[in-house]
Amino acid sequence: MRLLSSLSLAYVAAAAAATGGLPADDAPERVAEEVTVVDVNKSYVVKLGCLGCPFLLRESQFNISFEHPPRDNALLLKFDIDTSRSALLLNGHDILPLGAMPLHINALQVSADISIAEMAHLIDEDLNPSTSAGPVSYALQYEHTLLRTEVHNRWWVQFDVTGLPWGETTAPLKMDKEGQKIVEVLLSKQENSTELLIETLQVVERKDRVQPSIMKCGRLAMVQTSFDPNMWDEYGKSGTWSRTWNFVLSKLGDFWSNSLQQDALLLPLALLLALMVVLVRRWFQQRQQIRDMEEDDMEMNLAMALLGSHHQDASRAYADIPVIKIEECD
Repeated sequence: MRLLSSLSLAYVAAAAAATGGLPADDAPERVAEEVTVVDVNKSYVVKLGCLGCPFLLRESQFNISFEHPPRDNALLLKFDIDTSRSALLLNGHDILPLGAMPLHINALQVSADISIAEMAHLIDEDLNPSTSAGPVSYALQYEHTLLRTEVHNRWWVQFDVTGLPWGETTAPLKMDKEGQKIVEVLLSKQENSTELLIETLQVVERKDRVQPSIMKCGRLAMVQTSFDPNMWDEYGKSGTWSRTWNFVLSKLGDFWSNSLQQDALLLPLALLLALMVVLVRRWFQQRQQIRDMEEDDMEMNLAMALLGSHHQDASRAYADIPVIKIEECD
């Protein structure tokens, strides 16, 4: 009996040591790392800490509430290489080459201490939970930066979540706390190949981000695009002539459509006005196309120079990367 008791105590001690001093059933689940490798060089999930962000609890499909006080939380960003198009995707959207604006990107919010098992389950669902009580998804306000390196066929892509929009009439929550991090992805392409690979993926504080080199012309070798969902609606981007025209023409169409339903005598006048609107719109579109082509030519040259597309073996896919803003040196 004494021998059996000794063996039992030894077994319990060994089990406790293996689980950090707790029985196996009570051992805490391991917390997922900041970066989870799904497929080496091709797919990664980043748990980007969201400093100072509120935490939303989804109890059902239509019941969402704020947690008080909010727990430490993070946003899930999944970076994938689409080998069929030699493109980099973020949560299913093209970020290299960068997709056309408006490019709406959403991200799931999770607890900062999400377990490895929970993370694996979300990855299996491609970050699209099937349950109505799963994590809440946020639209992202972000800044996308493309940097050229000193080595041919290597580029840095920086993705910085700058805010979380709350609605069309509410200013977005600014993610500007000290210590807030961004994601940097180093991409490479082998010589005589169009295959794109993720060479390095890192999460760093904004102050520690990779800095752009300086081109011979004196400009920084970078292409930077900022996107705020609140700046866009069905008519276009706020503050642009194209949105103004789209808005005016839409309202005119609605007005005359309603008027015709009330008075058929206005039909000739409506047809004349419609013809004038069509002619003016075509004239505006032609001018806009010419202006866009001139800007695209200039931006294309800058982007191709930045991406090293002057090399004969450069991938044609990168010719579609738009240049929204070129930062200059002080």
